[in-house]
Amino acid sequence: MKSWMTILIVFLAGIMVAWLGFRMDRDSGPRAESDADRMRVAVFDQSVEVKGAVDPAQILYREVATLMPPGLQSLAAIAVDSGDRIYAGGGRLLTIFDMEGATIRRMEMPSDIGCLTLDENDHLYVGLGNSVRAYDAAGRQMAVFED
Repeated sequence: MKSWMTILIVFLAGIMVAWLGFRMDRDSGPRAESDADRMRVAVFDQSVEVKGAVDPAQILYREVATLMPPGLQSLAAIAVDSGDRIYAGGGRLLTIFDMEGATIRRMEMPSDIGCLTLDENDHLYVGLGNSVRAYDAAGRQMAVFED
């Protein structure tokens, strides 16, 4: 039980650090992406407000497809496991895809998904409001951590 508490504390601390980092970086403007940036989890506001013209030299990527997995009404969180399977959560639905976009599995959650993360054993941790649910790689629930 002590190891689960450690995992939960580390998970929640990571979310807090990511949130604080996102809040600090939000107004600092564009910068080069580092390995730490690619590993960081952030919460994104989906609203769009145009504040002025964007210098084309600042645009590093272009949109080639809509990032809304089939069956999801909204996209709140994504994660990738060691087998390159993509976990996408939105509303109460969690969908797992392979790298080609084929659906592997869908899981209905008891409440809206807030965040997702995976550990080195591909155990999935799903943040749902004031609780975190842990699942093994086969999708079986292992534990529930509640506030």
